Amino acid sequence: MDSNRILYIAFIREDSESIGFVKKVMAQSKAFSQLGLESYLYISANDHAKLYKIVEGKVNEVKRLYYSSTAVYKDSKFPPLKIRNYFRFKQFIKHIKLQIAEINPSKVYIRRVRPITQDLVNLGNHCFSRGIKVFFEFPDFPHTPFVHPANKNIQSYLKYYHEKIFFKRLEKYLYKIVVISVREDFKNDKFLYLRNGIEVESIPMLKKEIESGSECKKLNLIGVANVGFWHAYDRVIQGMAKHYKNSGELPIHFHIVGEGAEIPNLKELVNGENLNEHVTFHGSKTGKALDEVFEDSHIGVGILGNHRKGLYGDSSLKNREYCARGIPFIKAAKDLDFPEDFPFSFNLPADNTPLSIGELIKFYNNLGNSFSDKEYLMREYALSHLTWKSKMEVVARV
Repeated sequence: MDSNRILYIAFIREDSESIGFVKKVMAQSKAFSQLGLESYLYISANDHAKLYKIVEGKVNEVKRLYYSSTAVYKDSKFPPLKIRNYFRFKQFIKHIKLQIAEINPSKVYIRRVRPITQDLVNLGNHCFSRGIKVFFEFPDFPHTPFVHPANKNIQSYLKYYHEKIFFKRLEKYLYKIVVISVREDFKNDKFLYLRNGIEVESIPMLKKEIESGSECKKLNLIGVANVGFWHAYDRVIQGMAKHYKNSGELPIHFHIVGEGAEIPNLKELVNGENLNEHVTFHGSKTGKALDEVFEDSHIGVGILGNHRKGLYGDSSLKNREYCARGIPFIKAAKDLDFPEDFPFSFNLPADNTPLSIGELIKFYNNLGNSFSDKEYLMREYALSHLTWKSKMEVVARV
């Protein structure tokens, strides 16, 4: 066993539309390498699993292990097809054990898997019996099995009790439970509390100088997400509707980048408020295409409705990515990585009230009058406080 070797296990599809999750897993694996560990990543895809080795910041594919035809991913909610997930995970676990035998790591880092199955418990036992330190990450803690379900129905309670029972079985094989959380009031000797980080070097800074002060002739907002109800983009749209109904002179445009279950509802709201000329739904964009939308934007929109999920804090990747790009941003809950007097965030209350466009314009103009090179100031803050390397050091050192 090499005491300087770690294997990161992520049962998420590398080729899914949830690009943010994949970027996070890759960045965490790179962070382990930057911290002096020999770092490997084992991740799923539609029809195969991949083993990567991270060398000098580059993610190099080592091997692929293909799933059987009964386990290949198909996008369907039809129960007989969803059983493929079960078979795919069983094969994923089987392959992991082979990689552990070859790599012989001293640490295994597992991104939370739902639901926890006996196969996962067996993997924990397998690692424990080999003397491997197992870390299990909850990326949106607290979640089941630590809190009762918000929905008071039989299905929710069955899921909750299943997770509670199986997590108890798994927990005895875990060295540490890594909780990425907006709160730190759950007591457990195994907990390592972390907040989200980013790979700052992979995020380009804005190239243009943002309009500000008396020269501000328009205000373009950008929200990038796999959009759910908790992003609360409706608060922005309702605020824009009020702005235009009150003869607001400054043009406001909202660029929504990404797909998600909430998009149809937002489109209906935009149409109902006659804002089709002022809101653009771009769909998913990455790379240069995404950078181009950012270059035409002035303020980023973070998660504005965590309270809708019963969360009254924020540790979203998006706030951190906006900061790294050098674009001021809107948030609606306390984020412990940003002090209360952080000058580049516009803070909304954690409720469903519409965004005040008038107050947002004042905020933006004041930034222009108070700070020169504000983009560089945000970038420097991100490099000092928000990197995955700084966040994952506690895992690398224990």
